[in-house]
Amino acid sequence: MRTDHVDVFLFHMIDVPVYEIHRDRFYPEVARLKEQGKIGHIGFTQTIKREPRFEGVMKALEGDPDLWDVVMLKYGIMNQQAAKKALPLAKKLDIGIVNMAVVRTTLTDPVAMRQRLDEWRADGTIAPDALTGDAPFDWLVNGDVGSVAEAAYRFGAAQDPMSTVLTGTSSIEHLESNAAALERGPLPEADAQRLVELLGGSWSPD
Repeated sequence: MRTDHVDVFLFHMIDVPVYEIHRDRFYPEVARLKEQGKIGHIGFTQTIKREPRFEGVMKALEGDPDLWDVVMLKYGIMNQQAAKKALPLAKKLDIGIVNMAVVRTTLTDPVAMRQRLDEWRADGTIAPDALTGDAPFDWLVNGDVGSVAEAAYRFGAAQDPMSTVLTGTSSIEHLESNAAALERGPLPEADAQRLVELLGGSWSPD
């Protein structure tokens, strides 16, 4: 990698079934590299598709808080579960958070979005008359908010204690657009609060 130092080393896709394996077998080797000054901080990423309710994250933070400096997890419009326990606990423990805020599935696919919202209306996750129609999130596009995807990034970045946002990119221009959106800051407070009121109980593997 043409470097003698890695600032943040993340074990990738850690969930409950493999957590102890990584902690007991692999973590000590990485900790040794940290002691040698070759690694600055140790963390892990969650598997949102397998654990949309953050079971592995909570197992690690509650069971071994002294081991972890950083956690990469998902927090966004369609999955706000991290705000219930994981983010408050990370803040209390002073653990850095990287938001895996890639917007590339449900919110950008009208068919998948309507299907997910229909499922949530049916099971009571959201109200029967909430977020109906073909463009249920277009009310977010106002003022300096140029798209639903931009709104999603700005919503995800503003949650305390988020420190870094990972966005999906397909080109330099796309990356620059995402960065510019984040630099514009949080959504209007009323819109962000409405998202929490509408979807605060939502959880999605996307």
